[in-house]
Amino acid sequence: MNTLRENYCAIQAKTGIHAFLSALSTTQHTQITGTKFYDTTVGGVSIADWLKDAISAPDGVTDKIATGTLEADYPGVLPFPCAVGSPSGALLDTTTGVVD
Repeated sequence: MNTLRENYCAIQAKTGIHAFLSALSTTQHTQITGTKFYDTTVGGVSIADWLKDAISAPDGVTDKIATGTLEADYPGVLPFPCAVGSPSGALLDTTTGVVD
């Protein structure tokens, strides 16, 4: 998880590269097949809708990053080493850790 977060921060804001990172504390293998494709959401947007938008309007797609409770649920998981979400935090749901 820490490596994933570090790698995200290394590519964050690069032209043409975007990320959809959910933060569920349960196993989330193969999120792009089956019902998880439609049921896994970040900021109210499913993976299916996010990918549809990325294909149909790539210039308008934004990163969807959830911080969730992974740090509390798994000792050793560190916070993102970069800022995620809006600079003011206005789009951060503090109850779920979802950045929109």
